[in-house]
Amino acid sequence: MNDLARGHSSATLLEASKLGIALSPELRSLWAGARLCGPAFTVQGAGGDNLALHHAVPQAPPGSVLVADLGGARFGHWGEILTVAAQQRGIAGLLIDGGVRDADEIKGLGFPVFSRNNAILGTRKDFRGFERPV
Repeated sequence: MNDLARGHSSATLLEASKLGIALSPELRSLWAGARLCGPAFTVQGAGGDNLALHHAVPQAPPGSVLVADLGGARFGHWGEILTVAAQQRGIAGLLIDGGVRDADEIKGLGFPVFSRNNAILGTRKDFRGFERPV
């Protein structure tokens, strides 16, 4: 007998939270089969600048997922070098509202990434951003 038959309702996490927010459907896995699970380590960056991500990797606890707001900017904020550093740190994956590059290399490393787009445009390193554990 399923939960509905027992008189229990079934709800998504969003429905249960009663919050008016949801993950944008434009955020997609970089490679098929990628999965993310872990406590969020949030990063506020600036579009076209990846310095905040460089600072977040050594600060995020092992097992955490970097959740980065880059304003949906179409730049390659994350790539193979940051992926290798994140794996060495024990970071579980990345959810980024912005672009990433080096998709084939990241897939080959098995690092789960969900992003708004793939982009080859380079970034600057001016905005340190801020990180805050959730």
